[in-house]
Formats: sequence, C-alpha cells, structure tokens
Amino acid sequence: MQVFGGVQGGIMSGRPNSERAKEVHDCPPKTCNSDRYLYAPIAPRLAQCYYEILSEEGRRNIRYKTVFKIRPDHIFNERIPHVGDSIAFRHPEGTVHIWDDQMAVSRRSDAKWILLTPTVAYSTCASEDDWKMACGYAYSQQSFEECISDGALVCETMRLILPYSGAKEVMSLPWTSRQWESGRVTPKVSGHFCIKRLKFLKDNAESRCREEPGCMSC
Repeated sequence: MQVFGGVQGGIMSGRPNSERAKEVHDCPPKTCNSDRYLYAPIAPRLAQCYYEILSEEGRRNIRYKTVFKIRPDHIFNERIPHVGDSIAFRHPEGTVHIWDDQMAVSRRSDAKWILLTPTVAYSTCASEDDWKMACGYAYSQQSFEECISDGALVCETMRLILPYSGAKEVMSLPWTSRQWESGRVTPKVSGHFCIKRLKFLKDNAESRCREEPGCMSC
C-alpha cells in the first residue's frame, strides 16, 4: 500500500540536515527533539495508511494480522521469514519493532502505535523522563544535554512512541543495513537490506554517499 503523494518533495524539505530541521532551540527549557521537523511531511501519510487499512478491512470484511511499515525504496538482499511468525507474534501484544524511522513491525492490534503515534513523537519537545523511557538502557545524561544544546540525537526518535502511546515495549528489528567505507568498491557490511538510490539525499550537496558513514545505498 502506497499513499505517498509527492514523496520526494516532502522528504527533501524535511531532511534532518535541512535548515528548517536545525531549528531545535525553540523547545521549552529542559526539553528537546532534534527531529521535530523530520516527519512533518511524512507523519500524516502514515496516519493515512492506518485509515486506509481500516477502510480496506471494512470493504473486504477482513482483519489483517500484522502490519509491516517499510520504505518503497528498500531492497532486501536475502529472503526474510514472515514478519508475523518470526517477529510480531513471538512477543506479547503491545510490543512493536522498529528499525529507526525506516521500518516497523507490529501486530494489527498495535498498528496505531507505529502509524499514528509518530505524529506526536516527531512533533513534541520531549522531557528528560520521556527520553529515559524511550531510550531505556541507551539513554545517557550527556546525550540529553547535547540534544538541548546542539540538537544531537538522544536515541532513535521513533522510540518516543513508547511514552506517547499504549505500546508496552519498543524493540529493534533484527536486521542490519548495507554499509560502505571510503575507497572500497564492495560494501564493508553487506547487510540484510539497502536503499535503492543513485545518490545520498543531502540538501543541495553532491553525492558522496559511499564515502560517508551511514550510507545504505545498494
């Protein structure tokens, strides 16, 4: 299901490295969210996906068992097991699984947490308690202070769906992305998946994806 009208313009105008996304100091004291503008154009489309699911279920008189949110430009390098059997139903109801903001898997009953709650998670100036709950063991006081002062990430912003929803636990999906290293003609890490794109999506910048950390290009 794809309801991403005008995806490129929306993504490009909301990238974390855009000037608008750097406006992190407008949060109240002792709160922060360096990705406040990242999902501004995307979150409503996720919500639309949720309501499209409801409409489709009603039209066909069915109910889906699992929901798998994934980018349309992802390519998996190997066959993966059914996400319901291998991930969603191996954990109690209320558990959602994410790979940063790029992928999410849940039971159908928890779909609202991964499709509706990001609107709140990516627009709210989160308190220290919110970040502690969201990040769990990955939380550090230093990262929270750097988020306030410099806009650094405390942990994956998508994890803020935990304090802002009825989800009981947010777990990481068990997949790795393709990684490159400067000077290599083959990937440093092949990974389970990559992103099918010719260049890194950087605002007004020439492509040097395979020379930069975090490049997931196929």
